[in-house]
Amino acid sequence: MRLASSQGGAAHRWASTRLGVLAVLVLALAVGALGGNAAIVGAQTPPTTTAPSSSPTSTTGAPSPTTTAPSAPTTTTTRPSTAPTVTPPTATGGSIGVQPPLSGPGRGAEPNGPQTVGNDVQAEATDPNGEFTPVTPARILDTRDGTGGISGPFGSQQTSSIPVEGAGGLPADGVGAVVLNVTVTSTSADSFLTLFPSGSGRPFTSNLNWNAGTTIANLVTVRVGSNGRVSIFNHAGTAHVIVDVMGFYATSDGPAGSRFHALTPSRYFDTRTTGTPFLQNQTRGFKVTGRNLVPDSGVTAVVMNVTVVDPTVGGYLTVFPGDVGTPPGTSNVNFLPGMTIPNQVIVRVPPSGLVNFYNAFGATHVIADVVGWYDENRVTESGRFVPVNPTRILDTRIFGGPIIGGTTRFVQVAGQNPIPSVGAGAVVMNVTATEPSETSFLTVHPDGTFPPNASNLNVVAGQTIPNHVTVKLGGPTGAARIFNRFGSVHVVVDVAGYFTEVTFGFDACETPSVSQMSAWKANSPYTSIGIYFGGGLRACRNAALDNASWVNSVTAQGWRLIPTYVGAQAPCSAYSIRIDPNNAFAWGVDAANDAANRAAIAGLPPGVPLYFDMEAYNNNDAACSLAVKQFMGGWITRLHERGFAAGFYSSLNSGIADMAKAVNEGYPALDAIWIAVWNDTPNIFGFGSALPDNLWAFHQRIHQYRGGHDETWGGVTLNIDTNAVDGPLAP
Repeated sequence: MRLASSQGGAAHRWASTRLGVLAVLVLALAVGALGGNAAIVGAQTPPTTTAPSSSPTSTTGAPSPTTTAPSAPTTTTTRPSTAPTVTPPTATGGSIGVQPPLSGPGRGAEPNGPQTVGNDVQAEATDPNGEFTPVTPARILDTRDGTGGISGPFGSQQTSSIPVEGAGGLPADGVGAVVLNVTVTSTSADSFLTLFPSGSGRPFTSNLNWNAGTTIANLVTVRVGSNGRVSIFNHAGTAHVIVDVMGFYATSDGPAGSRFHALTPSRYFDTRTTGTPFLQNQTRGFKVTGRNLVPDSGVTAVVMNVTVVDPTVGGYLTVFPGDVGTPPGTSNVNFLPGMTIPNQVIVRVPPSGLVNFYNAFGATHVIADVVGWYDENRVTESGRFVPVNPTRILDTRIFGGPIIGGTTRFVQVAGQNPIPSVGAGAVVMNVTATEPSETSFLTVHPDGTFPPNASNLNVVAGQTIPNHVTVKLGGPTGAARIFNRFGSVHVVVDVAGYFTEVTFGFDACETPSVSQMSAWKANSPYTSIGIYFGGGLRACRNAALDNASWVNSVTAQGWRLIPTYVGAQAPCSAYSIRIDPNNAFAWGVDAANDAANRAAIAGLPPGVPLYFDMEAYNNNDAACSLAVKQFMGGWITRLHERGFAAGFYSSLNSGIADMAKAVNEGYPALDAIWIAVWNDTPNIFGFGSALPDNLWAFHQRIHQYRGGHDETWGGVTLNIDTNAVDGPLAP
């Protein structure tokens, strides 16, 4: 940040990258009732196979194989010898001046779990683009009875489209992507289905794979075509197709919804451990909130992998919201006797936190693993879904060879077209296992973590089977790993979209003009800007913030803001205004009062975060460090009293390190931090012992990773600092 002092100093700047988030609608596939009761269709009795006792989910049989997943040219199977380059925004013009990089920061794991430090921040991003709205499952296609306008089974090489917008309770427009549960039954040949946006060319990907005579379902997330429709392609033979809609992701013209938070998979329950299988026509409620790192309240939907194990007869399982009295006549998992088969489920969660599981026929064990949740927290740009045209990123049949039992395969995801190198926190994929040598299971998990006690696919020898997978990306480069328990198996991965995690921002010493901001909004990758709205040490006048006109104008353009106050600095610094160590808390209170008053003048309402800029100082000076902590205690306390969230900007090894220590020393907690480390790497975690990964871990961080340099967008050149943003913004 630019301060007025004899020392000079780099200007602290802030803005977030515009990712052009599109909305994705998750397709939940299910076969349920035809008429009043859910009919079992296309069942055949497979051989029974005993699952190994060490398996997280037992892996008993399924029909014998020979279906092959379609081939495609794009593959990624082995860890590169060097990490792929993380590419932040680039622009024309100007040299880049940066500090020497620190050693080894990167994307960090969260070994102790995410921890919210400080108060919830109330400012929200109101654009609904990429936000999810779950619905009570509804059937929009059933070729057995003509529901959805298609009567009779799909034929070989047939492509037909179905309307999505306006169907099954979805709005007539503003739908960017849908979540469907898709089921095939009465299948005459080994084949596969591909779902894709209508109006686009059919991709070399697949969503369902089956053997003749099989009934099987899979969840599908697919972008909606410009005509509001989705196309379905059948490869071979004939098959009836059933589609149930589970929810949708909005465009900017759609309704407000919820944002996604990915988790490392963990087990909700396993009825095998309690010896209480689901009985015929039985519904059980399960509280999904307040456990497994899912919050107690505010959850609108959860994402689970649900596995059926050892059913006594053919049947189906339906998962539905706890406030719906009877099963909705749809299904999520379809199975034959003795099978072990999973499907991913996205289900609306009512305020009670209860979700119902219904078993239609016979008795069966059920396992549920949670992989994430949705809520209406919109204080950052994280958690929006960006749908892409289905694209293959891994096929071990072409490169890398099968995954051997007891090993994991590294899969680089970030930076693999069409997933960006920066900005994707989790990815939605269709994962297909093919040519397994024996009964086994696969677990997909973030890079940098051990395989959890959970599974995504269960296979028997020779089988080809898919599953919809949502996985958090991990490690330093945004990658996933696939673990195979036994034998060997080929794996095919097709991506359908990703959830945003980090955006980019900038700040400039002087407030750019409204016309300059308009040019950058139309042409740059940035979506937010740091503004210096108050404080006696601002290096530039920023007269545009002496009233609310500028803020009103640029927020109307779509910009979000990082309001920054540049006040008294550490007592051991050389700046002209320094904290009085004998009255540090009171000085912090005074600064907060002035900041709140200046915010009102600039048009920044209560509820938004206000960041205090504390430039680097010697925190080995114990008295100086103590004064800064006390000063910030006053700042935080008074801002909260005035209705604002309290943020803090400083260098990693001085102010940020002191604030991390202050968390355990009884000081009031900051709501967000802004970390200055000019390392040219837009990481949010991985800063070492100075800032543990579990502090301010819940979308409460901004990282200034590049210092002053020129960038030109739309013919306008500004000198800026750049930031990776996963923290609260205004308005």
